Amino acid sequence: MQGDLLPIVIGSIVGGLFGGILSIVILWVMSNKAQRTYPMLSVPVPNGARYSPDFELWAQLNKYRRTEENCYTKGRGLLTSSTEIRFHGNEMEIVEVVNFLFAKRRFTINAPVMFGKPVRRHKIKQINKLLEHWQCPPIEFGKPSDGLRFNR
Repeated sequence: MQGDLLPIVIGSIVGGLFGGILSIVILWVMSNKAQRTYPMLSVPVPNGARYSPDFELWAQLNKYRRTEENCYTKGRGLLTSSTEIRFHGNEMEIVEVVNFLFAKRRFTINAPVMFGKPVRRHKIKQINKLLEHWQCPPIEFGKPSDGLRFNR
């Protein structure tokens, strides 16, 4: 009986390792392409938006934490993705960051790539609430043929 189980256990371990490595390679290739094709989303915001109490409250309610001077991050990003919001003058840059432990890939949050799409859709919905409050155009998911999409 023990001799019959050994090939099954070894096959399960090898299959699990192969599947895990294959999924990481696919994620690497997809995130690499997303980074090259959709590198950045920059949204115009009102003067002083970064320092407004509205943004501070929104960031707190949506679990964004300040990690640098002008950077707010949601999520840890360890073998998953996190979101970074950075302010540059009257522009808010929003990127999704995939952390592979040995390298990070950054691409626009509304990139039309499949991985993490439901989570990114929810994040965009929350960001759009803030943009609506500021009377700025909302973000929507792009199509594979274009990089950035805004409703005007």
